[in-house]
Amino acid sequence: EGSDTGASLGHLRLDGASQALAARRLAVTTSAPILPPEVQADVLVVFGMVVIGTNPLLGVSKDEPYGFSSDFRLEDPWAQRRSLDLCVNPPEELKILSLNCWLVGFRTWWIAQNEEWPVRPNKDFHGQAYSYAQRMKTGSFQTTDFLWFDDNRKLIAMYVQAYTNVNRLGGSAVGLDAMKKWDRFLAEFNSQAEASIKGAWHASRLWSMSEAEKVILDSTLITLCISLGCVFLGVLVFTRSTHLAIIVMTIVMTIVIGLLFFMVIIMKWSIGAIEVLSLIVFVGFAVDYCLHLSHKYHSCHITDVEEIDEAEEEEVPENETMAQRIGRKSMSMAGAVAKPGGTKRVSMKISDAPAASKATTEKNKKVLSKNRSAERFERSKYALERIGGSIVGSALTTIGSACFLLPCTMHVFFKLGAVVCGVTIYAVIFSLIPLPAVLMCFGPCGHDFRSILELLGRAAQNIMPEDDDEEDEEEMLSVNPVAEVEHRRYVLNMPSKGMGQVGDSPHFQ
Repeated sequence: EGSDTGASLGHLRLDGASQALAARRLAVTTSAPILPPEVQADVLVVFGMVVIGTNPLLGVSKDEPYGFSSDFRLEDPWAQRRSLDLCVNPPEELKILSLNCWLVGFRTWWIAQNEEWPVRPNKDFHGQAYSYAQRMKTGSFQTTDFLWFDDNRKLIAMYVQAYTNVNRLGGSAVGLDAMKKWDRFLAEFNSQAEASIKGAWHASRLWSMSEAEKVILDSTLITLCISLGCVFLGVLVFTRSTHLAIIVMTIVMTIVIGLLFFMVIIMKWSIGAIEVLSLIVFVGFAVDYCLHLSHKYHSCHITDVEEIDEAEEEEVPENETMAQRIGRKSMSMAGAVAKPGGTKRVSMKISDAPAASKATTEKNKKVLSKNRSAERFERSKYALERIGGSIVGSALTTIGSACFLLPCTMHVFFKLGAVVCGVTIYAVIFSLIPLPAVLMCFGPCGHDFRSILELLGRAAQNIMPEDDDEEDEEEMLSVNPVAEVEHRRYVLNMPSKGMGQVGDSPHFQ
């Protein structure tokens, strides 16, 4: 905004919600349903001004945001005709309902003085414009609000305000579509305009809101994808199971969607910087509990497996509680397997340490290969028993720490406290109920991927052709087998007489 320092300066008005209710200089009819004035987007078309400043990331810029163009000369009659035509004949695609265009009133006032339009160069256009601006209004505003004069009362810049039938609360898609139409319109206008009126540009709060919303949404989606990718890699490193990493990443994504529902629907917050940061930063809260539970599920070892015939009478403790009875029944239902000879139930013992005997491990594998559902149930039950209490205790301490932020008067601290409480509640619920349920149905059992790899290996052996030389060699060996060598035995007989008695023998005489 300018200030009156020896000259009347205009003020860029971008808050047209209440201004739309005021009387307008020019009204345009439209067949589409007209929006309420409080949601109509207003657009400014600026002449004779250029943007020279920048907006820093932090703080307020000390430089002037705008400068004045030396090429702008509205005293040119052709420039007056071109700018007035923009106000009188706007294209329908811009959905303009009304305009605050000072040139329309200035033309009527000038013709009322028996003068010809446009103002001729010998009539002192700048003096007449300054006199009109000081005495007359444009709509419900003083005309000087739309004009800039220098110290010599020369008109150096101006703008026109248009109210459109575009909903300023319609979202980024609506705003960006309207902005593209204005871009095309002013690009065509500047290409056909004279040099004295060229360089017109438009501005609106709707444009900045739409661009900011689009950038925030795009960056949030990209960052969330990166965060979920890090979640997948983290779970994969700790559990060394791709199957489990996909399950945990899906649960974490569901928690993030629940957090978004909490902020937008329950708390009725508009998406801003705090909400976006909350979705990104608090992914760690969402993955923490799920990672601990899934790691315990995958790291436990089944030390002993036994198949029990259901026909055998099961011993029931006399002092069995209701919780123990429900657990026993659920174990029986999960471990029951239908066999031709009857129904058998699988009993398992699980611990953090592996089985001591290799023979026991091999026996367990054979039984478990036929009872995957029972193994998933036992692993999920063991993980809940071991880590469930720690998850609940950690959630209570986190919520208790964040509760101190809720009574804060500064809204940013209240939002942070509410988000921490919300994401913690979502995380503990999803890690104790949906995650174990998914693991019981689709969780890995340690050998699921190994069987797949073995199947792929067999398929590769069938597809890959064998070497011809090796086939010929195998055929020769099968046709001409090597004859077995006959083993001979030699027996050494010791002499019955000594060597000194050889000469007495009748055979040597």
